[in-house]
Amino acid sequence: MKSNMDDKKKALGESINEFSQFRLALTSESDRGCALFAAAYLDNALSKLLSACMVQGKRLEEDLFSGQAPLSTFSSRIKLAFYMGKIAESERKDLDSIRGIRNEFAHHPEQLTFENQSIRDRCANLNHNWRGKYVGPRTKFNATVSALLINIVVETIQSTSPNDKEERPMHDEVKQRGLALVAYFDEVLKSTATPCTDS
Repeated sequence: MKSNMDDKKKALGESINEFSQFRLALTSESDRGCALFAAAYLDNALSKLLSACMVQGKRLEEDLFSGQAPLSTFSSRIKLAFYMGKIAESERKDLDSIRGIRNEFAHHPEQLTFENQSIRDRCANLNHNWRGKYVGPRTKFNATVSALLINIVVETIQSTSPNDKEERPMHDEVKQRGLALVAYFDEVLKSTATPCTDS
């Protein structure tokens, strides 16, 4: 038990150091870079959270998180984290808003900033902005990103992965029922088969 607590303390210390570096890097980015970097960082944090709640198989990353796998997108990770009870409804809404802001910056070649009206409106509706309403949209965005990231990291540290499901031999009763079912369908097919007739 003590070893487990030590592991959690070590993980928390590493996360605090990593978070400090992330916040420092975020402030030096352009508005576009800020939106893309923050979203990518949260996306990765959700991936770590979901992975921490799953059986740690060798193919976990490949089967679920890479390429065209079911959890390869930010959107799918947000949804699963919510339905697994790992993030709250308000956190889901903020993550979706951040994803929308990222998409605006990523898909518009013209010069966008956090002062563009549609982005300002999205930032105004963020729930986890702890800086208050009398600050600029980028400050609201960064505050929300920080709050969400802290919550996700804490949830990740507190999560435990389940053990592999133990292999179980098939019970004789199940096997016998299966064989009986196959025999029954064979009889049904024979009785309904159209006999061949010579023309």
